[in-house]
This record gives sequence, structure tokens and C-alpha cells, in this order.
Amino acid sequence: MKKGGARERPTLDLMEEAVHLLRSTPLHVFGWYLLGVLPFLLGLLYFWMDMSRSALAHEHRAEASLGVALLFVWMKSGQSIFTAKLRDRVAGEAERRTSVSQFVRVALCQAIVQPSKLFLLPIAALVAIPFGWIWAFYENATVLGEGKSVREFFSRSWRLACFAPRQNHYAISTYLLLLFVIFLNVAIVVLLLPQLLKMFTGIETIFTRSQASLFNTTFFAIIAALTYLICDPLLKAIYTLRCFHGESLRSGADLTAEMRALPRLKPAVAVLIAVCLLAASPGVAAPASAPTPLEMRASELNRSIDETVKRAEFTWKLPRQQENARPQRKWPFVDAIGRFLKATGKAVKRVLNLIGDWFERQFAGRNPSPDRSSSGGWHASSRVWMIALLVLLVGAALALLAQTLRQLRLRRSAPAAATPAAPKVDLEDESLTADLLPEDEWLGLARDHLARGEVRLALRAFFFAGLAHLSTRNVLVLARHKSNRDYQAELRRKASDRPSLLEAFGQNILAVERVWYGQHEIDREGVQQFENNLEQIRAC
Repeated sequence: MKKGGARERPTLDLMEEAVHLLRSTPLHVFGWYLLGVLPFLLGLLYFWMDMSRSALAHEHRAEASLGVALLFVWMKSGQSIFTAKLRDRVAGEAERRTSVSQFVRVALCQAIVQPSKLFLLPIAALVAIPFGWIWAFYENATVLGEGKSVREFFSRSWRLACFAPRQNHYAISTYLLLLFVIFLNVAIVVLLLPQLLKMFTGIETIFTRSQASLFNTTFFAIIAALTYLICDPLLKAIYTLRCFHGESLRSGADLTAEMRALPRLKPAVAVLIAVCLLAASPGVAAPASAPTPLEMRASELNRSIDETVKRAEFTWKLPRQQENARPQRKWPFVDAIGRFLKATGKAVKRVLNLIGDWFERQFAGRNPSPDRSSSGGWHASSRVWMIALLVLLVGAALALLAQTLRQLRLRRSAPAAATPAAPKVDLEDESLTADLLPEDEWLGLARDHLARGEVRLALRAFFFAGLAHLSTRNVLVLARHKSNRDYQAELRRKASDRPSLLEAFGQNILAVERVWYGQHEIDREGVQQFENNLEQIRAC
């Protein structure tokens, strides 16, 4: 599990991400949603009107109820396919095709789980406390679609319903408030339509003759169906993101999605990384050594445990140790240096002994007889060759060291242009965000464009500088899916006590949108006013 995975994300950020997900979803994905929801809503409205007005409704109510139930399962299956495609987009994967067998499995799982929602959810709403978890359970069941078994399907849905409970309850409360507002708006629009029709065309209807004729159960059922059709995709996107983030705590799917979003490596770089990894692997770097004895493994494990326990994040939990009676040394730093030099000397000595033993093994077998070993024959010449080889190796090492020092000297004396430059910014790019550069670099970039007479690009760079400043002051949270109006609304929430800041930021938004999107010209006075507003923003 990731260290920061348990921290709940703010509910508004989750809903903004859900809106961005819906805005970036292709229309054919919404086709699955409409294919599942529209037949059910139309069938439900017909069933409602038929049961309310037909005198013979009792004769076919069983068949009509069965049809509505089947349409309900059909709707949940279509919504599950819709959320599955949303999950593919969140995970950065290619959209998977939906087969007939998969749709049948999804429909079977939804038919087992979802009908109980019609009874348990109202009961949970009366009890009040388990309402949020029951709601999340059924929404998670819609998002997951299917499972390896019914038991595994239930357990996954319930486990994700218990994930981030505060975020879940905040999201439900915000969504219910949104439902109420949309319901009122849709009702007002439907009430005004007959009046507008009469006003512009002169057509008189029963609804204009009597306003009370609108207020019946069928009217409220139609308004409720339209409200559900408008708001429910947002709810499905919210719980799709919750399921994705909840399962990422175990699977790491969010990290995989971020890696997929990174630019792909060039083939040469990928080959170079693969070669480095192979060279660094134990099986390539060195021959396989004999297995470590059990005693050595135990001692190594004890040493690792001792080092871990002595780390700063764990020492505060340990009981206070009594001070040792042994007097401490006067110069611990000097002692540490001595121990380091002693260990280094031992390591060098060990390496030299290994090299000497290897040379002796290489040349000892070439002596023709023991009698010639004292006569200055091959054995004496082998020592000469070994010394010559060592001298050659030392000379090569010194030459390599000299070459390295020369390269370091050249790098230090190289011009400043050789240093890694800041990332190149294309202000014409519509996907550019203010968190790409710090505030000072945005200001420098803006002044460069302004000096070249590129006022349109300079104005956008100045605006990004203001956003970067507000981000460093923790007034705004920069995100790719936020628009200028989103930033303005967020600033109104967090800085409502600073009207001068709100006014300056609003004026800059109007100016940059007129110039950037409206292609309006701006004079020097307008640029100066924009800079004055920016200075006022930076002063807040």
C-alpha cells in the first residue's frame, strides 16, 4: 500500500475531476449510457401514466411490472458498460470492446444485486446512519459491473463503499443538493414553455388556460426523469473515480496510469536502459555465489533490524536507555575518521591480495620443474611480467584520472549556455498550464515577448505568472482540467475577504480572454493596466 494512499482527497477536487472526465469522454461512450437509460425512463413514464389513468390497468399490471423490471436490469447493465469505459479512460488504457457474453454476465450480476436497492435504500434513509454506505455499495456494484463470483462481487463493492467514508458522505450531500437545484430549474423551464409558446406563436394550450393542470403526478414524474438523466452521469463518474482510487491502494493502477501518460522513450534510450539494467543484475555482473549459511543470514537480518530501529522515526517510541558508565571518547569525529581509514586500508589490502593470488595461480602452473625455480628461469620472468603488468595498469589508471580531471575542468569553464536550460515553453499551446514554470520565469518570458512586440503571448505569460504566484501562496490549486472561471470561483471561496485581489484577478481574466480567445487588440495602456493588476495580485 502506498504511504499517502489512505489520505482522503477533497470532495470538490473529486467532483471537478469527474466533470473533466465527462467532458473529455467521446460521444459514443455516452451512447451506451443513453442506450440503457432512455428505454427504462420511457417505459417507466408510460407505466406511470398507464397505471394512473387507464381504467383497465389492473388487467395487465403484472406484465407491465415485469417489463419495467427487465428495463431496470437493462438500464443498470448499460450504465455498467458506460462506467467500464470511463474506468478505461481513467486508467489510460485502450477502450475495450464489449462482447455479448460480457454483457450477459454484467446483466446477471446486476439482476442479482440491484433489485434489493429499491427496498434497502429507503430503509437506510429512514435509519439515516447507514445510508451513505448502502448508497455507495449499489453505485460501486454498478461501476464494477461483474465479478468472478457473487460473493467476490459483493465483497469488492462493500470494501470500496467503506473507502474514504467522509469523502463519500460529502459527495452524496453535494449531489443531493445538485439534484434539488436541477429539479427546480427543470420544473421552471417546463412551466415556462407553454407561456413562451403562446408568447411567440400565439398557440393556446390547456396549460396556458389553467396553470393548475400541470401540477399532477405525471408532471413530477417527467421532471424527476429529466433530472435523473441530467445528473446521473456525474454520479457515475464520481463513483468510477472512487472505485479506481480505492483499488489503486492495492494494485497501484494510478501509478500505472501516470506512467502511461508520460512521453514514450526513444528506442535508443530504451535499449541503453535495458543494457544498464542487465549489467547491474546479479546474474550478469558476477557469477552465482554459494548460498549464504543460515547463521550469516540471521546475523544480517539482526543487523538490519537494529539499524532500522535506530532510525529517527522509530527512536521516539523506544524506552529511554540508561547511560553507560563507560566514559565516552573525547574526539568522536577523529575516531570515526580513523575507523574509516582503517576499514579502507583493509579493503585495499584484501583487493591487492586477491590480485596477487590470481597472478600466482595464472603463472604457477607454467613452471617446467621445481629444479628450475631457483635458476632464474620462467618463474623469475613471470614475476617481471607481473610487475610490468601492474605498472601498466597503474599508468592506465593515472591516465584515466588525468582525462577525467581535464573533462571536469572543461565542463567548469564551459559557457553558461551549456547548463541544462529550462523547459521550452510554447505559449501557443492550448494545453499549457501555469505549474510548468515558476513565477519569475513566467515574468521573464512575458517581458521577452513584450520586448519583441508579441503582446498576445506576453499577456498570457503575465497571467500564468499571477496563477503561479497564487499557487505558491496556497490560494489556488493548479490543475489541468480547471478553466479560468474555475480559478475565479475558487478565489472567491478562499479570498472573499480581499476584494481588491478579486477585482484585479477578474479584470485580468477579462483582458486575457478578450485578447487570447476574442482576438481583440490591446494598446500599451491596456498592457500597463494588466501589469498593475498583476502587481496588486502579487502584493496580496
